[in-house]
Amino acid sequence: VIDGTRQANALSGKVALVLTAQGIRIQLPPEMYHRQVRGNIEFYCPSDAARDRNLPLSIEHGGCEDIAVADLLPGHYTVKIAWTAAGIGYFSQQPFIVP
Repeated sequence: VIDGTRQANALSGKVALVLTAQGIRIQLPPEMYHRQVRGNIEFYCPSDAARDRNLPLSIEHGGCEDIAVADLLPGHYTVKIAWTAAGIGYFSQQPFIVP
């Protein structure tokens, strides 16, 4: 986690989580565009473990992935994203509210 966080912090931008009409868009920094990215997204709900969700992250082009909001119950989450690109591991976490 420490090395992955260091690698992610060295990128030109942070991972962006954006609520859209279709769900939640995860946008990786520009360095991840047009790279094969594999990893895991964890939606951790500190108040209710039953709301936790682990989803695969699989990005081929454009550096983004959309997740359906229907997969998540409303609430406060810590979103933890761990991914690998070109043999380098990255890690990012940030708070997010699902309405």
